[in-house]
Amino acid sequence: MTGASDFLKRIRQRWHPGDQRDAERAAHSVSDSSEDIERSARTTARAVCTLLETPNLTALNLGCGYGRVDKYIAPHVKTLYLVDVSENMLRLAKARLSEFKNVVFVQGDGQALSTIEDAQIDLVYTMFVLQHLPKEIAFRCLLEMNRVLKPDAKVLLQFPNAKSRFYREDFLYNAVFGEEDNPARVRSYFVEEVEWLVKTAGFDCAEVLEEGYDGKYFNRNEISVIGRKSGVVTLGQLRRHAADTREGLKRGEWS
Repeated sequence: MTGASDFLKRIRQRWHPGDQRDAERAAHSVSDSSEDIERSARTTARAVCTLLETPNLTALNLGCGYGRVDKYIAPHVKTLYLVDVSENMLRLAKARLSEFKNVVFVQGDGQALSTIEDAQIDLVYTMFVLQHLPKEIAFRCLLEMNRVLKPDAKVLLQFPNAKSRFYREDFLYNAVFGEEDNPARVRSYFVEEVEWLVKTAGFDCAEVLEEGYDGKYFNRNEISVIGRKSGVVTLGQLRRHAADTREGLKRGEWS
């Protein structure tokens, strides 16, 4: 896991804002005003809250940043877990949500939620976070979401749409300017790839929205997934499956 540890160190160095405005600039266009960002946060929070089917539920935001959206979700849940790899982001989130006593702050390691017990959470949402992770680590995050969610509970996921011009141009920029060593560079996805990853991690894709939809959760460059936990999938199970498949490949059983 040396590579994963090195990635975590570099990503923490990248997400190291001094104050909330620094955090806003890190997560948004520098041309966006604080007022516009706040307005967008309220809109997104309202959409997320529609997934909370009954009162007094427990939610978790994987990659909360400075708590942009969470300030408007906290009043509507029993307990809200805010997870981020950045100590500075969590410090800002604690200040932003200081009035709420139902918020638990967790510094994560980028791929596991080891301080949270199995089947405790009713809704996991994550926004503009998985895109910054190597796809293998993003998949392990999906497995952790599966572990901590209650049976039949929901996830709201966002992935960059590889078909959008915005992300094609972003890829081109990274390629020609040698940004492959930037740990926070965006990894985009095709919708078929997203559906396979989400289903393999143990979720039914109740709704998959891509470019051209009305932007209820994210903008038109994103793929949005509303998934529901369909069963328990563990890393051990997948390791056995992957090992068996690799042996089959060696024997020429797969092509």
